[in-house]
Amino acid sequence: MAGKRDRKEQMKATALYPLDWLEERSGLVGGVKYFLFRKVPGDINWMQTLGSATLTAFIVQAVTGVLLNMTAAQTATKLGIGTTSVITHRQRAYDRLGVSDMRQLFKLLCGA
Repeated sequence: MAGKRDRKEQMKATALYPLDWLEERSGLVGGVKYFLFRKVPGDINWMQTLGSATLTAFIVQAVTGVLLNMTAAQTATKLGIGTTSVITHRQRAYDRLGVSDMRQLFKLLCGA
């Protein structure tokens, strides 16, 4: 009986290893758990929640385009949205992060 329990624990540890590795290096797992299990006010519906998630994904992709040194037009083409949308989302991300341009964003991310 103890052998089965040890085997089960070993399989569980093996299955969780990639998640533990990712959490140790990025902290993403904790953030995902927060978003999945947080209490949502009763007057919020699923469409608002999904809209918020979609907006966050667009902002992340716009900032990623900046980090990859893509122009707003290239990022817009890649995302299938307008160039002005990319510029707007990028500026909103800059405002939330307290930076005003790409140079300050790199300093923030690199810890310099």
